Amino acid sequence: MNIEEFRSIFEKCLKKLFKKDKLLFEIDLKEECINSALLFHLREALPDLVKEDYNFDLEYNKYKEVEKIMDNGRSVRPDILIHKRTIQKFNFLFVEAKKGQLRKGDKAKVNDALKDPYLYQFGVVVSYLPKKNYCFYWLLTTGEEFTNKKRMRLEKW
Repeated sequence: MNIEEFRSIFEKCLKKLFKKDKLLFEIDLKEECINSALLFHLREALPDLVKEDYNFDLEYNKYKEVEKIMDNGRSVRPDILIHKRTIQKFNFLFVEAKKGQLRKGDKAKVNDALKDPYLYQFGVVVSYLPKKNYCFYWLLTTGEEFTNKKRMRLEKW
């Protein structure tokens, strides 16, 4: 799958999240609950990965028994992962998603996940801004930098 194909799938999942799960934003639930709903929509949208036994995980911070460590030496607990838990070469998606403004280092985590040893095929940073009725996301693939991607503003939900 190329980046444009995945971008289309990811945007459809975000739109479905905002439409079907609007209540999660309206009653100000925590980002983990929102991310769980987004993961559900991603799983629905990627049936081939489900058939190939990929794992769709929230807050998964291990590779086998070892913590995931980024370039800065710190352990990381990604918000959403699509991968095979014990097979490094099948790392598909790494997502950092925040309710509100992104935190310092969120983009770096995603960028690091696209590099050796993890080599995720795609990385996404999402900033849900429900009080402003929009979100931003940045989508990367291996070899790209955040400076080369423009921010995408989604329609109001």
